[in-house]
Amino acid sequence: SDRLWEALSSGADQFSELPPLRWQRMDKGIYTHRAAYLEPSSFDPLIFSISPRESRFLDPQHKLLLKTVWWALEDAGIGWDEIAGTDTGIYVALSSDDFAQRVGASLADMDAHSALGSGRSMAAGRLGYLLDSHGPVMTVDTACSSSLVVLHLAAEDLRNGRIDRAIVAGANLILDPSSTLAFCRLGALSPSGVCR
Repeated sequence: SDRLWEALSSGADQFSELPPLRWQRMDKGIYTHRAAYLEPSSFDPLIFSISPRESRFLDPQHKLLLKTVWWALEDAGIGWDEIAGTDTGIYVALSSDDFAQRVGASLADMDAHSALGSGRSMAAGRLGYLLDSHGPVMTVDTACSSSLVVLHLAAEDLRNGRIDRAIVAGANLILDPSSTLAFCRLGALSPSGVCR
């Protein structure tokens, strides 16, 4: 979390070259090889009352959200138990399904945790359940504007007195080349990897 804050504070672009091990295959139609890539990091599921078996099918974006919200509350001096029973709203921005596509492609590996661990709608619900918040809990997908939209929704609910506090979070991990290829074919990505 400290590295993220330093990166945001510096105002510098955080793009990097495509991690060589990220994608096993590359398509000739992909004309950009730079973006702001994050590598999925280690995750201790037991901290969040998630079994190791269930964790296998948990989207790395959900894991990132859980860890980041944990760190944010810790940095703010707010314990998880202080959220329980309060009108805290949870607003999550999530707009990619790379992990779900991978899990769905391997039908032999699917079990009861597959749908729950990779569904976008489950990300905010998992946070709401773990925190026992009683405010609105939602996952929003408006593509590139998702994070701004959930921030707006949270601000509106705070202004209107619908909630006492808000947790606003977003994640987007590009784990598969399919969406990048599609956007390249559309001509929608910057060749330099830097959005303008």
